[in-house]
Amino acid sequence: MGEGLQVMIYAQTRPDLFARISGFFERIGYNIAEARIHATRHGYSLSSYLVLAPDRKVEQYRTLINFVEYELGQKLSQQGALEAPLQSRMSRHLKHFPIPSKVNIVPDEKGTYRVLSIIAGDRPGLLSRIASTLTLHGISVHSARINTLGERAEDTFLISGEQLENQKQLIGIETELLDALQS
Repeated sequence: MGEGLQVMIYAQTRPDLFARISGFFERIGYNIAEARIHATRHGYSLSSYLVLAPDRKVEQYRTLINFVEYELGQKLSQQGALEAPLQSRMSRHLKHFPIPSKVNIVPDEKGTYRVLSIIAGDRPGLLSRIASTLTLHGISVHSARINTLGERAEDTFLISGEQLENQKQLIGIETELLDALQS
């Protein structure tokens, strides 16, 4: 694979926070191998990302850390529209041995939130596509567990949003997420 970093982010919660962070790492060519996102009751989010730099060796970690701290801070301070996810290519391995994409949204144990479970073949920008789709529908991510196991991504999100209460809109969101996973 490559070398990477663990990045901790403490920021005020906002609907597009997850999309901006995942989009940033996609644009600089880093793969998010693992992420943990936890929203606090006080309107903040504490996130931990394990990001990998594929196919290149990191020579100067101090320079890279300064770059990530500054540039990610700039991205998170922006208020404008989100940048569209980049188009990426599927690996040869996934083309020949595809992993069927699955999306499932169900109520949590207490009925307060919804649990979004996604299984898909991993590729650059996958998480950015998921985050953009959720943001487009006004869905907030309260916590997330991102796991990449080789070529397989298994991600679980605790989400909320008005559109999740309507069964027809819920099915539409699941369909859009499936389309995003396969594009």
